[in-house]
Amino acid sequence: MLMRPLELVAQALECDPGTIPGDSGLNKHPKWDSFGHLAIMVALEQQYGVAINDETIRKYEAMPEIQALYDSLNMNEGRG
Repeated sequence: MLMRPLELVAQALECDPGTIPGDSGLNKHPKWDSFGHLAIMVALEQQYGVAINDETIRKYEAMPEIQALYDSLNMNEGRG
């Protein structure tokens, strides 16, 4: 089962999920700086199978995009 985006990001940033609003993203949270973003990308790779490259590093800079990825993966799992 896939880890929910809020839990995944909070774990990667080592912070309380309650401190991450739904519109949060790179440089919008005290711990979501460039190092935090790298930790999130590694978590996305491990949990969701996202390849880490220039495109995905830019694409998944905010919670709405990470949530959309999670939703699309859940839809695809339901069809399998």
